[in-house]
Amino acid sequence: MFYTNNPDEAFRLGDIVTGFVLSTSCIKSPIAALGKLGHEYSIGVHFSGYSVILTPCCSIGDGVILLTPLVRISRKFFANPYLEEDMARINSKMRPEQAVPPNEWEKMTPEEKARRFDMTRPESYTLLDYFVYAPHDLLPQYSLDVLRRGKAESRGKVETGHYMIDFRKTCRVECKEIVNPKKVPLGAKVLQLTAESRQHLRDKFTYYFNRIPVEESV
Repeated sequence: MFYTNNPDEAFRLGDIVTGFVLSTSCIKSPIAALGKLGHEYSIGVHFSGYSVILTPCCSIGDGVILLTPLVRISRKFFANPYLEEDMARINSKMRPEQAVPPNEWEKMTPEEKARRFDMTRPESYTLLDYFVYAPHDLLPQYSLDVLRRGKAESRGKVETGHYMIDFRKTCRVECKEIVNPKKVPLGAKVLQLTAESRQHLRDKFTYYFNRIPVEESV
């Protein structure tokens, strides 16, 4: 099971919550000096209805929390038969040839495979920015126009209830009602992950930030 049948009001890593407004600053280029005139910037405000908590459970409190929008999954995932069969596979390690459509894998050169994937390991995380959330009756289904790529290509509509988060789009939100994990806004929590699902999220989230760049790996 992806979600627990016995949720409580406490906030935890991975919980789906509602009622929070997320914002992002958008700039053309960094400001070279304070007071520079004519600098272009904007503030993007996002309210999708649902967000996911990315603050570790023990660090929730003091009026601050990290949230990321819960959004529709990318239609490009359906181009891969292995993922379409079970979208939750994005959350776990997989073999390199499972991470792309079969026809795309066959066309790739050994050099490109080595550049895009860790060929030294039998299995590793791919689609590193994303974590997929399973369907639930509280999450509305929606339709996507998708292109499937197996032995032959086909395009069509698909109904799905899967959603996803993007680790790159995490925002800091300040809310005085978030005092600690148990003293939080009532009614804000929508769904709670099982301990197993939360561990899958924690593992991939940790791997995402724990990667060692090539220049530091020697």
